[in-house]
Amino acid sequence: MKAEKYSKACMFLVLTITASMRMPAAGASAAPAPEVHIHIEGKQVLYIDGTVPGLSAGTVGLFDWWVAERLVFEAKGGRFRVPYEKITRVSYEEKRARRLGVITTLIVRTVKPPRRRHFLTIHFTDDAGQPQMAVMELAKDGVRASVEILNARSPRRVACGAAPCQPQYLARR
Repeated sequence: MKAEKYSKACMFLVLTITASMRMPAAGASAAPAPEVHIHIEGKQVLYIDGTVPGLSAGTVGLFDWWVAERLVFEAKGGRFRVPYEKITRVSYEEKRARRLGVITTLIVRTVKPPRRRHFLTIHFTDDAGQPQMAVMELAKDGVRASVEILNARSPRRVACGAAPCQPQYLARR
């Protein structure tokens, strides 16, 4: 009888803590609407955001690596071309796709392996000399090739955080 009360109390405590982690604090506004996540695969590239004229956020396309003089992103919604010498900075970042509470993470990880998202941020100057930037999400199959090609063709090396990217650090997941 005592053990049954103890287990019910523990269950109540766990549910209370889990529920309180999801509720906004008193006086705080409701949580913003969740981001729209578009699933990309293979060698697809997703234009997340940036200052490239003519491209809207959420555009899915491909990098055209056959053009040796410039980086070309082709999509149905538009395209952009940047000569490699006009690239001022390129950085690569890998982030976890889901951020969950401790208990939820333990449950989800037993069923689903953790997913990672791969971002490439490209800073460049356009033909008018204005600074521009594009944040792209790469499918995991295209990360290694994209970083290697950019390192080979661009005067700027791709940075992983504060250090240049080395092939052994790039994701193979």
